[in-house]
Amino acid sequence: MFQSFVNLADAQKISLITTLITAMVAIATLFFTIKINRNTVYSNSVTKERIESMKNLKINSSKFNGLIYNFLTNPEAPIDRKELYSLKNLIEYQLNDTRSNERELLIKINNLVSIHDYYFDETITQYSDLKMELNKKGITYTDQLIFINNKRFLLCILKIEFALFEEGIKKHIKSEWDKIKSEVKF
Repeated sequence: MFQSFVNLADAQKISLITTLITAMVAIATLFFTIKINRNTVYSNSVTKERIESMKNLKINSSKFNGLIYNFLTNPEAPIDRKELYSLKNLIEYQLNDTRSNERELLIKINNLVSIHDYYFDETITQYSDLKMELNKKGITYTDQLIFINNKRFLLCILKIEFALFEEGIKKHIKSEWDKIKSEVKF
């Protein structure tokens, strides 16, 4: 084979070498293109899932906030507890309890549901019992608010927790959107 190569004319040698180099470059290009495309497809699918997750979190938190807001504006109107718990669970599934800011949101959403439940709990009639139940849940506004009656007291706490949750979830969603946008730019 080497003897056949040596016997070729110089133009044929150059042509053969050029063809081999072109073939190797083409194969290397094909290999790297396939590898880059796989990474791009994976990255795009992950980004798409994150965007979809953020959209769902916005929708679910908006519905949840709407239920709580409606309750705060008219506490005696019935609230769909099944929907409240369903939305709470959907939001919890989308948050990561290993991140401190998301852990705070999980605490706030659980506080909101607990306070709502205490509002309708007829077995808690004494302020001391209510304070003890709230402390068990880690809700500790009891020394900073003026007590009038259990229901009004719970509504005050609910308003505070609601404002904190609403602010926190907005910041979280904005932060995640910004993170997604910055990752997509690369």
